[in-house]
Amino acid sequence: MNSVLTEREAPPADVVAEGFTQERADRYAAAQQAVPGARHNEGVRLRAALDRLGIAQTSTVVELGSGQGFGTACILERLAPEGIVHGIDASSYMLDHAKEDPRLHRHVGALDQLCLPTESVDFAFSLAAFHHIPNKWLTMRELWRVLRPGAAFLVVDVTHDTQAQRVFDYIVRPYCSSGHDADFLDEAWAGVLARNAGFKLESLSVESTDWTFDSEDAMTQYAHDLFSLQTSHPQVRELLQRWVKPYAAQGRWVMPWSLGFYVFRKA
Repeated sequence: MNSVLTEREAPPADVVAEGFTQERADRYAAAQQAVPGARHNEGVRLRAALDRLGIAQTSTVVELGSGQGFGTACILERLAPEGIVHGIDASSYMLDHAKEDPRLHRHVGALDQLCLPTESVDFAFSLAAFHHIPNKWLTMRELWRVLRPGAAFLVVDVTHDTQAQRVFDYIVRPYCSSGHDADFLDEAWAGVLARNAGFKLESLSVESTDWTFDSEDAMTQYAHDLFSLQTSHPQVRELLQRWVKPYAAQGRWVMPWSLGFYVFRKA
C-alpha cells in the first residue's frame, strides 16, 4: 500500500500534482518489461556510485522520485537487512508498479515537504527525477533538514547540453501528451544550489550509460512507450536518428545516453 504524506509537513492532497498519469505509468512499465536489460549500463554505473558512497553502512534512505523502482532495487541490494528506504513520488500510478519489499516505504507527496524528523536520514538519492522538481532550492533545503550532518545526497540525472537532454527537449516535450517542461543540472547550477541550500558539491561526473537493444525496432518501440510519445514509429525512428544518432554494433543497437552523477554533502 502507498501512504499519502499528511499532517503539517505535507500540502493539501489537491495541491500534490500527479507527476505521471495512469497511461504514462503503464506505458513506462510496458517498456521496461519488454526490454528489461535496456538500461543495464545505467545500473552498472549506479551500483558503482552507491558502493563508493558506502550505502551498506546506512540505515535510513530517502529516494526522491522513486517511481517504479529501478534505482530503488539497486539501493535495496546493498542496504542492511534492517534498513529502510522511503520512496517518495508525486505519482501514485508510478509507485503502484514498484515491487513490494518490507524495507520499502512508499509515499505519495511533494518532494519539498517530507514527513520525516530532522536529522533522521543517512542518505538521499534521486535517479532521473531531479529535473522534474519545480522548486529545487526548497527541495534541497528540506533534504538539508532531514539529513544527518555529513550525509550525502546523490543525484543521478540527465545533464544539460547532452544527447539525453536533447531527447527530452526535442522529442519528449513536443510529442508526449503531458509535455516535458523541465530543465537540467550542470556544474555551475549544481554549485549554486549547493551553496544556497547549505551543501557542498563534493563531486560531479558525466558518465556514459548507453541503452542497448536487440534490434532497431525494439529500440523504437521502447522509446515510443517509455516516453509515452504520441506519434508514429517511423517518426520516432527519424527523431532518434536526428537527435541521438543510434548505431549498430556487435549485433546490437546502441542508443547513446549519459547521466550526470552529482554528490552533494551536508556540511
